[in-house]
Amino acid sequence: MQLSAICFDKNERRLVTAGSDGTVFMWNFNNGSRLKVFEHAEEKEELTAVLYAADDKRESDAVYAAGWNCKVRGA
Repeated sequence: MQLSAICFDKNERRLVTAGSDGTVFMWNFNNGSRLKVFEHAEEKEELTAVLYAADDKRESDAVYAAGWNCKVRGA
């Protein structure tokens, strides 16, 4: 897998990476451990953008990724 997009969460404690195989990983930036894997069951297209969105009002966070197929997917 080739890394194609990265972003941090708002506290810069988690790093989110997206790859050329369509896989998104969430990492603990302090110790390098992988926290979560996001995989799309149907499409394994290259991702070109990834965004960590925090919603303080609802106390929930989301990860969004998009690729060359012009589709946005969230987790």
